Amino acid sequence: MTIKKLNACFSLLTTVLLIMHVAYNAFCYFTMYYNPAFKWLFSTPLMATVLVHSVFGMLSVFLFGDGDRPMDDPKKNWKTVVQRTSASLFFPLLFLHIQSFDLYKSSAETNNIKLFVTILIVDIVFYYVITLHVSLSVSKALTTLGIITTDEVRRVVDNIALTIGLVVVTVATVIIVRGMIIMFFVTV
Repeated sequence: MTIKKLNACFSLLTTVLLIMHVAYNAFCYFTMYYNPAFKWLFSTPLMATVLVHSVFGMLSVFLFGDGDRPMDDPKKNWKTVVQRTSASLFFPLLFLHIQSFDLYKSSAETNNIKLFVTILIVDIVFYYVITLHVSLSVSKALTTLGIITTDEVRRVVDNIALTIGLVVVTVATVIIVRGMIIMFFVTV
């Protein structure tokens, strides 16, 4: 199996783990119930697959060339440009996301509404960057694995993935923002 096919498998596994992570966090913020063991259970495997997917992706693009040359025809390859741009934004935003709960807590304890709003905005941008990346990557992974063989099916899968992604991220964002606002004002 080639690096590109392994990467496609890891990207799909990462997508499943991401959905589980988002669902658990939305549940936590909706019910205000938090269990550190479950948080670890939903975060750690996700981070492991993200790291493997990232390494395989970089190997595929930088060492082996993946066949997509986005700058040759940016109109034709806009999805590749957006996919790679969102991937490059991922780790800086992830670092802030990992620290976000402590930053939210600190902002509430010090009544720092500017910090609270800033972290909230950065987290929301992070959620939508991931959604965009995943939505554009599903059909590419399925094509790489030979599951999608026509442009028509690829377009349908792209539309379905983007629609589901936007609905899920919007609902989860509303629930999480609601929970954060409640925690901020209860702490203050």
